[in-house]
Amino acid sequence: MLADADSDGYAAATRPHNSSIKQRPARVAVVSRPEDIAPTLDEVAALARSSGTPLEIVPQATGHGAGAPVGKGAVLLDTSRLADVSIDPESRVAMVVAGATWSAVNAAAEQHGLLGLAGSAPSVSVSGYTFGGGIGWLVRRDGLASGALRAVHSVDGSGRSRTAADDATDEVDRAAMWAFRGAGGVGSLTR
Repeated sequence: MLADADSDGYAAATRPHNSSIKQRPARVAVVSRPEDIAPTLDEVAALARSSGTPLEIVPQATGHGAGAPVGKGAVLLDTSRLADVSIDPESRVAMVVAGATWSAVNAAAEQHGLLGLAGSAPSVSVSGYTFGGGIGWLVRRDGLASGALRAVHSVDGSGRSRTAADDATDEVDRAAMWAFRGAGGVGSLTR
């Protein structure tokens, strides 16, 4: 559901960790489950059609990377409630949803003697950090966090669920994997 500037959800979502940035989007969409993202994007599209104005979708979990103002031409997609983490100790793979933080990943990984390729701030979201390259303490030994990315499940601009991966059958999904590793957003992450 889209929240306007008078709601509590709007006020909470537009206070990013990086407080030097002003955020005054047209609306805020707070999602609580990954499956809520596609219907939320449909709602944003309907709002854009009814107003006759295109709206940019700006996903944000923690706001550590909030580097530019978010204005009236955007809808802030607040994914901070999407925080589930699961660890497969055999394959040494973490499955996280859009708002999971590195502190949550490393708390779960530690139970198996593992550690994620996090940076120095545990409250940073895994998605924002990884999609920005992921340069942390372990980069010299283990490489960038983005290089360890195996797959990204997302919803594209048409509302379709997609899975980006290096070995995806669709060339678009292979190219999307490259984009998710730091070239720019090509969809709204679900997990």
